[in-house]
Amino acid sequence: GLTLPLIIDWSDVATATSYQLQIDENADFSSPLLTQSTGASTYQATTLSSGISLYWRVRAQNGCGSGNWSSSRVFTVLCTTPA
Repeated sequence: GLTLPLIIDWSDVATATSYQLQIDENADFSSPLLTQSTGASTYQATTLSSGISLYWRVRAQNGCGSGNWSSSRVFTVLCTTPA
């Protein structure tokens, strides 16, 4: 399990000008909780549901279009009590 804020990081693609990230409760990404475009190869998540498995994937983009989605990864955000 991981705690928030959580940094999702992936490898740079030489020809990419941006990346599209998706996070979903479903492994098939049928109803993404987040679809975010970013110019960096990282994303800082600050508000995600805790105690459930979440899946993420990313694809590179440039002026010619979008690449294929990466393999998905799974993580769980720990539920923490107030200090």
